[in-house]
Amino acid sequence: MRRQQILEAAKRIFARCGFKGATIEEIAGEAELSTGTLYLYFKSKDEIYFSLNMKILTFLNRKLKALKARNEPSLRTRIRECLHVFLSMYHYDPFAVRFLFHIQTGDYLKGLSPEVRSELIELSQTAIRTIAAIITMPAQEEITIKGHPAAIADSLWSVFSGLVIWEESKASLKGRNDYLDSTLDLAAEIFFRGLTSGDRNST
Repeated sequence: MRRQQILEAAKRIFARCGFKGATIEEIAGEAELSTGTLYLYFKSKDEIYFSLNMKILTFLNRKLKALKARNEPSLRTRIRECLHVFLSMYHYDPFAVRFLFHIQTGDYLKGLSPEVRSELIELSQTAIRTIAAIITMPAQEEITIKGHPAAIADSLWSVFSGLVIWEESKASLKGRNDYLDSTLDLAAEIFFRGLTSGDRNST
């Protein structure tokens, strides 16, 4: 009950101030608790926000599980639909997805409790395993570029995260644009051709 009270207060503060601008003191005040009481439940502001972001990873895993269950025979379609699952996650909570991109390159995991860190890692690894299974299951088209399935999944996720960051940077300079959907479709086709048109003897 108290933990959920803090998380709900944190949502309001993050929405109002952004992650960087929010403080533990503001979150505690919004939850009508002392800062000391808040620290009984969360070690840091990062841990509060990671707890909130479990929701976005759960959303991603649910969508990926449904896509895998469809057993789509076309590899080209699977790749495109994986990218659009990622895009639906981004539209669901852009702020949370941008935060996930930041933790890929930072030391954020070090400040988390073992329980939160373990859950975050498990959710992330589950997503990668599911993406790998979707891409590498038998299909109409043969994958001729050989590589570890997790590496293929990591590459597809990196295509998505890189394009989102790039499109957002362009939008901040030029104003809002609507190119992300069409760019992801092009990226899906390039990724598909890369997997299926290589040397069959490559390792």
